[in-house]
Amino acid sequence: MAWNGNTLIENTGRELEEIIERHHSFLLRVAAFELIGLFWNIGNELNNFILQQKEDPGNHTFSIAGRYLQKHFGGYFAEDNLTMMKEFSKALPYFLEGSHREAIVLEHIPTLLQLSTDQERSFYLTKLLEYGLTGKELHNFVDGQSIEQIIEKRVSAKQSRPRDVADFISNLFEEPDRLLFCPLFVARTTGNHLSSDTSLTDINAALLKTLTDQIISFRDKLSKRINYDINRFCMEIGICLHQLSDMQPDSKNWEKMAGQLGNSIKSRFGKNIDAEQLRDMFLFVDRIPDRPIATRIGKLITWQHIRVLLPLNTVEEWLYYARIAAAQGLDSESLKSKIDQYEFAKNPAAKILEEELISKLLNPQVETQVEVTGNAISQATIYHTSFGDDVKMSRAIGNIFENPLIDFLTRF
Repeated sequence: MAWNGNTLIENTGRELEEIIERHHSFLLRVAAFELIGLFWNIGNELNNFILQQKEDPGNHTFSIAGRYLQKHFGGYFAEDNLTMMKEFSKALPYFLEGSHREAIVLEHIPTLLQLSTDQERSFYLTKLLEYGLTGKELHNFVDGQSIEQIIEKRVSAKQSRPRDVADFISNLFEEPDRLLFCPLFVARTTGNHLSSDTSLTDINAALLKTLTDQIISFRDKLSKRINYDINRFCMEIGICLHQLSDMQPDSKNWEKMAGQLGNSIKSRFGKNIDAEQLRDMFLFVDRIPDRPIATRIGKLITWQHIRVLLPLNTVEEWLYYARIAAAQGLDSESLKSKIDQYEFAKNPAAKILEEELISKLLNPQVETQVEVTGNAISQATIYHTSFGDDVKMSRAIGNIFENPLIDFLTRF
């Protein structure tokens, strides 16, 4: 990336690149980590279901499950894939406890299932993680191709060894895998209607309810993690830009430099982040400088909501509108409407409530723990900060694929 010889811009630009690449890697890794865990859990539920039946449920039950889940959650749950998940869970019963989980994606599983012993699977899992093998490379390795030949083929194809696991799991957010991954976050079924479906037996309905709950739990957990990390990414970028601003008190010069950074980042990483987005990240940190308060807001609402809150003048207003957006499941347009109607000003109790929350956030309980090991004594200070358990589950997060920054952070 060209920075026109300006050392300050160059250093800031490289720091921004590092932040972007770090969050890019994290989002891809956590998505793959949780997804492969979902596949194992689905397989485990199917195996438990079989054990609990007095008679073999037969293929008909799994065919019904496949059709239903595929209809509501996409192609991951076709009947053949459910069978593979069942075999995956049975072949690797301790998979979720192992260190290899972060290296596995769906395309690795068929090859791993061809292996007949635990020793073989352990060996190939170790090599998979060590060399960052794709599904096709793992298949070729098991078939007898050496690691040297695989690396040589990469070189001839002008490919390097993946920098980390994220380099070969990024396909979750790219076509055609996106067509499988995205429906998990679009579907809004809860499974509660299954008991009224007369075409299902009680056994089939119970199984589908269990599998549906597994998928919804996965979706909500991953949506929450990804949404918060995107907001954390915005905080880190904002802090970096604030440091640049402190070194450039001349506002005109600062705006020019910010514009340069925005254009360069946009050129390097894609169209979904630009000078305007960078400005808003700067303003977020400027408006909410205290990290515990920013964390509370970042866990409740999306970046689109945060941009709507930027014109607000007080921290109490920010916290109030973040609270009601999360509790009522407001989108960014509905939240703006609430702000335009001056709801905070019309509610005298709101200011008192948020002031109490601010006090809790900024004055965490402190605990000192002392540990004695032989003649050595160690002491640790632990800060217990509540980020607001009053809102158990934010209803404002929704479909992560609607966040414009998701494509920027996952599809370089």
